[in-house]
Amino acid sequence: MRIFILVFALCSFQLYAKVNKDKRLYIVGSSSVENMLENTASQFDQQTGLSVVKRSVKNGDEVDDVGTEISQLAIMSRPLTAIELRRYPDLIQTKVAYDAIVFFTHKSTPVSNITTNDIVNIYTQVNPKWPDINEPVYPMSKNIEHGLHQAFTELLGLESSRVPSQLGMRFKQKGSIDDYNDASVSSFGRVSQAARKIARKSNSIAYDSLGAYQSFVQTLAMPKTKLLAINNIEPIQSGMANADYPFKRALYIIHNKNSKLGEQKFVDFLLSAKGQEIIKQNYYYPL
Repeated sequence: MRIFILVFALCSFQLYAKVNKDKRLYIVGSSSVENMLENTASQFDQQTGLSVVKRSVKNGDEVDDVGTEISQLAIMSRPLTAIELRRYPDLIQTKVAYDAIVFFTHKSTPVSNITTNDIVNIYTQVNPKWPDINEPVYPMSKNIEHGLHQAFTELLGLESSRVPSQLGMRFKQKGSIDDYNDASVSSFGRVSQAARKIARKSNSIAYDSLGAYQSFVQTLAMPKTKLLAINNIEPIQSGMANADYPFKRALYIIHNKNSKLGEQKFVDFLLSAKGQEIIKQNYYYPL
């Protein structure tokens, strides 16, 4: 009798573990959308009973992670490449939102607006200076492996290269026959790291996702950074992401078309009126 009870209990536990696992969807992707994912996942869980759990993977490994079914979903700031689609023909990509790339500096810096040309000059010149006030400016960039870095270079028509033996990189205009100059731009991974560097070196400038930036500064009692307008267009208007702001990138969800754990339900939720409103409230652009 005891053996029967033990076997029954073991089988019941294994069945519960399988059911419990099936109620979890693992998602990988950009740190830029963590707050949006947390809020949409919470509402999705309440509505469906399915939990969306974020996993950490090395930047650039998201496609392989979903393609090999280690994770069920990935959120990316670029469409799948032809090579990736050939490697994983069962992957489906769906555009779910847009994200703004914003520039920020110390609150004490007497600059509130910069132009697209100003940004290109700041990131490509040796010893760059702030426009109008003619003071040194120290640019910082997202690490090269981040999708945001790729979007930044594409939007501004730039190329980048790591600086050997230094924690930084160099930029030049795309298609230029000139070599990279001696200017070195320091790098960072998360918006909090950039903000700490700016607090120590007030003439610095950095860029990141608007959603990630707002999520970070809202946790601070006295933020030491401020957003810059680009071409006289503020990134935030009436408490929301400004639709007229010039620097945006699309955000995509990818999953396997044969998946059966509720992946499509989460995609459908993000595209629903409720999901799009959550996206909007977190300083991203709904479709």
